[in-house]
Amino acid sequence: MNENYSSNEEVINESKLDIKQNNIQQAINKLLPIYNEEEVFPVTTLLTKCYFLSEKLIDAKKIAYDNLNDFLHSLSDFKLLILVLVKNREFIKAREITEQIRRISKQWYKISIDIISKEEGFVLENEPAYLQNISNEFYHMSFNNNLYEQKETLLKGEKLPFNKFISYTKYLLLDPFVQETIKSELVDTLRKIGYQDIIKFRWINDNVYSVNMKELQPLSKLESYNNIMSKVAADYANNDPILYLRVKSYFEYQSITLYPLNDQIINNVNDWYKLSIDLYLYGQNNNFNKKSNYYKLISLIINKFSEIS
Repeated sequence: MNENYSSNEEVINESKLDIKQNNIQQAINKLLPIYNEEEVFPVTTLLTKCYFLSEKLIDAKKIAYDNLNDFLHSLSDFKLLILVLVKNREFIKAREITEQIRRISKQWYKISIDIISKEEGFVLENEPAYLQNISNEFYHMSFNNNLYEQKETLLKGEKLPFNKFISYTKYLLLDPFVQETIKSELVDTLRKIGYQDIIKFRWINDNVYSVNMKELQPLSKLESYNNIMSKVAADYANNDPILYLRVKSYFEYQSITLYPLNDQIINNVNDWYKLSIDLYLYGQNNNFNKKSNYYKLISLIINKFSEIS
């Protein structure tokens, strides 16, 4: 047996005993050197538990975020993960993770949703100042024109209880001054937390569209997205790695901007791809009508991409 493994196992067992005897700091002092050397289970879950019990919630969240899969070994570990998230007011992230577990265990799902709902109820009843502050900032996201500031505001909004997050998200999806990539992320977040109703959103062309969330697929499963990214890889990955990264970055941005209407808008992948390449790399194309929907949309997305790249 590896001597280091045997030594670590001994420290882990000692730490478990320390936790049982409520010697939490002692356990942290023993576990932390192992964790810093190599993040391994069950050191990750034990150290998270120690930080949680000693109310060092940010430290607990950081380790949990970095080692999510380690919390799938048992119900008690998964409950710890959800508790760490909700005590850090990460309600939407907790619901995303819980929604993923639904396919594995309905029991784990129900228990986790109960934990989240209970903590949300506590916040709604007892923390009006917190709710007012986060709600105001989230609701007025478009006051910040900068994409990165809007992203920061979105992350703060994910600390709202479910019903408030849904309510404000519906408003933001119709706000013409919320960045398109942020709207796409909001839509995808609704998908991740299992929201099932029809939503409306104002898209890049300023038209309002409806999406049935029950039918919505992630971007990675959309046919047009996969076909385009395959073409990018085939044309550039081996020929010019630097240009490949540049073109790939653009098409990733383009795809996120189009989401969730990618397959609806791109009826002809070859035409869309060729026009996108010509306009993005060369700034011109003589084979397409400038009044066509493809031309106008791609030109608009390229202009927006140039503002942030």
